[in-house]
Amino acid sequence: VEVTKPQTKNILLTLPDLAEIHSDQDVELSSRLASRITSMVKSGDNVQKGQVVVTLDHEDLLAKRESIVLQIISIEAEISAQQVAINAALDSHKRTKALLDVQGASVEQYDTETSKIASLQAGLKSLTSKKGMLEQNSKEVDNLLSYAVIVSPIDGLVSATSANVGVIAMPGKPLLSIQADRGKYLLIRSTGDIRPTEVFFEGRHHPLVPLNHTFKGLDEYRADVETKSTTGERLPVRLVIYQGSGTMIPMSALLQKEGQSLFFVPEGEKGRPIPVKVI
Repeated sequence: VEVTKPQTKNILLTLPDLAEIHSDQDVELSSRLASRITSMVKSGDNVQKGQVVVTLDHEDLLAKRESIVLQIISIEAEISAQQVAINAALDSHKRTKALLDVQGASVEQYDTETSKIASLQAGLKSLTSKKGMLEQNSKEVDNLLSYAVIVSPIDGLVSATSANVGVIAMPGKPLLSIQADRGKYLLIRSTGDIRPTEVFFEGRHHPLVPLNHTFKGLDEYRADVETKSTTGERLPVRLVIYQGSGTMIPMSALLQKEGQSLFFVPEGEKGRPIPVKVI
């Protein structure tokens, strides 16, 4: 029979597998407005974070915001005039009070001025309240305008579009999908009796993180990677199932007997069985 001399050395054992590309940063953008699309990037375009990717017709919102701005300016002028009138009434009221103290003015005049001041102050409060309501309406319009000009939240590639220029975008309906340049990872599934520690992918070793749940009986692992491959691709990888010091023995040199793994050391014309532990 063939005789082999075992040697202890550093060993790397791998198994072939298929991994699926996933991403934590991929986004799907939709509209909050029911409006006509006036511009839109194309599928396959590279986009940068903050770049405009979709523009919706928002002329009516711009007109509404301009109208609100004009109303606020008008009310601010009224508030300024009202404040001047109140200050003048207060100054006159002080003089009336001084005259009243020396009986140079009547109580009726003093009370009339008091009532007038209260009326002016109530008018000022009403104008201030109207200005606050208009400012809130302006914020709401600005918020809607932010949905009319949609920007990319990430750097990436436009992987798919669901609408075209000229059609009406409906609230909540997806317009396009963007695949991120970063945040990608390999999703790997393996049987429970194989517990990989690393994955060999595109010439590099990446540590595996167990996700502590299964998919159809297969344990799932994650490995963060940097790759140009797109989300959803299934790519060949090699799983590292053992890395360290050990002695490689050909499977044909082992005998399985009564739950033991045995190999034989030649002694003269016989072979002496020795039990070994297979890692």
